[in-house]
Amino acid sequence: MAIKAILWDFANVLCLPIEGRGHDFLSHALGVPAEALERYFQGALSKKANLGEISSRSFFGIILQDYGIAEDHLAQFFDYFLSSFMVNEPLIDFIKTLRGTTKIGLLSNYSDQLRMILEEKFKIADLFDDI
Repeated sequence: MAIKAILWDFANVLCLPIEGRGHDFLSHALGVPAEALERYFQGALSKKANLGEISSRSFFGIILQDYGIAEDHLAQFFDYFLSSFMVNEPLIDFIKTLRGTTKIGLLSNYSDQLRMILEEKFKIADLFDDI
């Protein structure tokens, strides 16, 4: 029986954290304690964002508000956050070899910003038959 389709996840599969660019990097760049960022990204607020109960914009906005950072820094915060990740190039190269013979899908609860990230930041959205 031939494999007809493969589904991939985004975080920690297609997109990998860059060494040294985790919460400490964001903490230093934004002046928010690393332990606090860890609590946000591992806590109830992150879960709400992952479930779609709040938007990514709201998630990041709450962090900024809690630390007295003006909301007009939201785009900068998100850019810093995204700069902490890189595309898993060996996996992307493998996926390219499957095009035309296997349906390729992306199934992820990553963020409501996922499509924009795939299209604009990493420019890999066209690899997938369905997202």
